Amino acid sequence: MNTAINILEDTLKRIEGNLFGENSLGSIANSVHVTKYHLLRLFKRVTGCGITEYINLRRLSSSLIMLTSSRADIGYVANAHGYATSQAYSKAFRRAFGMPPSAYRKSPVELKICDPFNIELVRSCKGGVLILPDIKLMPAFSLAGIRHKIRAKDNIYRAVGMRHAIDFFFTESKSIRKPVSRGKYFGLGLSPEYFTEITEDEQYVFYMPSLLVDENSVIPDGMVRAYLPARKYAQFKYTGMHNVLDTGGDVFYDIWDYILFKWLPTVRYKEDGHCCFEYIDTARCSDDYCEIDFYLSICE
Repeated sequence: MNTAINILEDTLKRIEGNLFGENSLGSIANSVHVTKYHLLRLFKRVTGCGITEYINLRRLSSSLIMLTSSRADIGYVANAHGYATSQAYSKAFRRAFGMPPSAYRKSPVELKICDPFNIELVRSCKGGVLILPDIKLMPAFSLAGIRHKIRAKDNIYRAVGMRHAIDFFFTESKSIRKPVSRGKYFGLGLSPEYFTEITEDEQYVFYMPSLLVDENSVIPDGMVRAYLPARKYAQFKYTGMHNVLDTGGDVFYDIWDYILFKWLPTVRYKEDGHCCFEYIDTARCSDDYCEIDFYLSICE
């Protein structure tokens, strides 16, 4: 089975190796043995832009040196960089850089260009990939679910947290009336102990499988409502070429271990002790594709 990191590496090699030739989404997908739909979603989630957009920006960026350092007419520059006509090149150039190539040639200015995507920014993780975080300020929101006290060792080796999550999402969550969405799952870590390194069998973590709720939602007895005030979060995005239900507890542990003990000590942010959570929009997952976002509340 192709892993997400293999697919990304092969896709980027294919694009760069034939940057100015035929590089349709279909031909690239065939060459890396994945569907167009899943390739596009994986590529866009990791790089931030679609494949066609990325190829276009790479071609335009590569054309700038010839445009300014030679006397070749614009039609020649266009053809040399994969554009059938100077009109197509000029239109794409203006859309990307806000000016026609003739104006840039006459008076070059500083431009933000697109270099080859750095695959070193992507971390391979249990068959999926995890990319460096976005920092987001999220508004306040409320969750409702069942709070569980779990032996930390069980959560790693027996995936107790994952089983609680599945039971809640497919069964217990149905008793919440009028949630904001039934298809969006939150796995909320409620205590600083959730982050603590696993050293003893009797150590516990606190985990709350949840749905997003508001003032119109009705929460049944036995469930807890958690209010999360507006906070700054580091958002890590995991993407796997597998069913989300096949994401074992070891994957979640590996990702949180990386976030807290490898990434966090290297940045200016620190964990504020408020919460962490996992977020899954099931509408964005399928039998052989999943997206899971990991949020850590932070401060400076």
